This record gives sequence, structure tokens and C-alpha cells, in this order.
Amino acid sequence: MRVTRFLLAALLLAVGVAGWLAVNLNRPTLAQGPDQTFRLINIERRLDQLQSRIDLLERLQQNQMLNNNSTSNLSQQSLLELQRQQISTSQQLVLMQQQMLELKKGLDKLAERNVAPAPTPQEKKEKPPEPAKPKSAGRP
Repeated sequence: MRVTRFLLAALLLAVGVAGWLAVNLNRPTLAQGPDQTFRLINIERRLDQLQSRIDLLERLQQNQMLNNNSTSNLSQQSLLELQRQQISTSQQLVLMQQQMLELKKGLDKLAERNVAPAPTPQEKKEKPPEPAKPKSAGRP
């Protein structure tokens, strides 16, 4: 039971992060491509589906415990398999987020290189310094 609560908390955290990313992905930047956004949306959808399946199996398991029936091996296996899939999907989401972060960092570096400071008009108009005039030695 504690494991399922922990997994539920981890799932809620992942969904929250995914939601935050979904809100921030709507901002147009050069790092975003349709493939990244599409993949993130699919991962979020799959997380939601897996969470609803896990919830259903947990409710079934609790109902069986209340009715003093022994939990079936099949439902236990199904629950464990769904939890494994949920963890795998969460890991994919984290990996996608890391890839997007790396892409954004790379684009920021490229943008910094491309934006070189333009010379100011004063720098263009500056004349080289004139050599110092020699003092005449004729007068004491």
C-alpha cells in the first residue's frame, strides 16, 4: 500500500511537471519542434491512461480485501505491470524534458554567438593618436 502511495505521488509530480511544460511549450521558441511537442503530449496522455488503470486495479484490490476474498494473482500481476509501464513512461517524460533543456541551451549558445556587439559610431570615427611634436632645441 505504501508503494502504491509513493508511486501515486511520483505520478502526480510527473503529471504536474508535464502540465507545467505543456503550458510553457505554448510559448514560441526556436528549440521547439512539432515532434517534441507531439511526443510530450502523447507521453502525458499515456501517463493519464496508466494512472486511471492503476486506480481501477487498486480499487478492485481493496474491494477484494474488504470482502475477505484473497487477492487474485492475475490482478497483482496486472497492477505490477501497469506500475512498471507507468514508471517507464515517467522516465521517458524526464528524458524528453532533459533533451528539450539541452536543445534550449544549445540554441541559447548559438544565439549568443550570432549576436556580436556592433561597433558604435564613435569607434568608427576615432582617429589614430597624433605623434608628439618634438621640442625645438634652438631656444634656451
